[in-house]
Amino acid sequence: MTKNEFVENVQPANSALFIYVSEIVDTFEYLRIVFSENRKSNASEQAYKAIFSWYVKIRNLTLPLDCQPKLFDNTVVPILLYSSEIWGYGDLNCIEKIHTDFLKHNILNVKNSTPHCMLYSDLRRFPLSIHIKRKNNRTLVKAYKQRL
Repeated sequence: MTKNEFVENVQPANSALFIYVSEIVDTFEYLRIVFSENRKSNASEQAYKAIFSWYVKIRNLTLPLDCQPKLFDNTVVPILLYSSEIWGYGDLNCIEKIHTDFLKHNILNVKNSTPHCMLYSDLRRFPLSIHIKRKNNRTLVKAYKQRL
């Protein structure tokens, strides 16, 4: 992973010269988000924090079944899919695990051995990997159109 930054070098004639510096680092933090080779694990940690922060609130408020997935989609999914255009071409099992664990344990209260296809069909949902691939394809099409 390369960390790129612009360093300002002030010249004597009041003209600023910006020098591009490239450095190889293991992790890079920008706006409190840690970028690394293993971005998916960082996203999953943040997503679990978000799930646990409102898990008790869901139980205390006794939200209806149709509101809980919407809450998940509006709070946790953006955390999971952040910058998925970059890392979304690899293995997405850790992202899917968070999604299916939420559906199994928080919404339907079923066993771990329940097939994923039953979860998705009962709740009329799709795997997050489909959303990631759609997002990646849109980005590729947009980049292709800009090149023309």
